[in-house]
Amino acid sequence: MRRSIFAALALLAALWAFPARGEDAWSVTAGGGVGRYTDGLGAALRVGGTWNVRVERAMKRHFELGLAYVGGANEVNGYPDPGPVLQRDGGEVSAKALAFSGRVRPFLTAGVGVARYHTRQGDPGPEVRAATVLTFPLRIGVQAHVGALRMGLGAGWEPHVLGNPVQGSSGQLIDATLSLGARF
Repeated sequence: MRRSIFAALALLAALWAFPARGEDAWSVTAGGGVGRYTDGLGAALRVGGTWNVRVERAMKRHFELGLAYVGGANEVNGYPDPGPVLQRDGGEVSAKALAFSGRVRPFLTAGVGVARYHTRQGDPGPEVRAATVLTFPLRIGVQAHVGALRMGLGAGWEPHVLGNPVQGSSGQLIDATLSLGARF
């Protein structure tokens, strides 16, 4: 955990030290969408909601660094509605490569994150448990700018590297997100 905090502080220092030249340097966006897990996690959890809040700094015309809060909630399979929910709260540090110049730009984002899973709304049984997970999220999408308004549509793949909230299984998160925010 200390290393994660140190890495986040080092990234923030770099964001202020090397501003973009001739570009709108900052953006803040909030997004929401749907997420589905694969493999054993997918068998244990239903499709659920995802959300995020991102702060990004343009470093060069085609490159941005960012910090994000990410979250999600998925009901546990095998229970009547409303059943127990597995909730994810975490953070990530990412680098974004943008293609082209102009109002509409495709992007690719790669990062590293830590997510904390916990249950709410009832007992999901012994197979679903609280866990801290190391992730390496990858996203692809398109973002558009209209004045100071920033809009985005993306798809993500997030493999879980260390830790798992469902005992004896593996899986990755696949999601689609729509975001809206501002750049300044």
